[in-house]
Amino acid sequence: PTSEELARWLWRKIKPGLPQLFTIKVGETCTSSCTYRG
Repeated sequence: PTSEELARWLWRKIKPGLPQLFTIKVGETCTSSCTYRG
């Protein structure tokens, strides 16, 4: 999966147990990453 899809999947799995969760950041390389805010 792409980093965007992985970030969205992680958000759906983690957010219900962590209501204070604000951002998930998934890095592919040191210059490529995805920030997901739900």
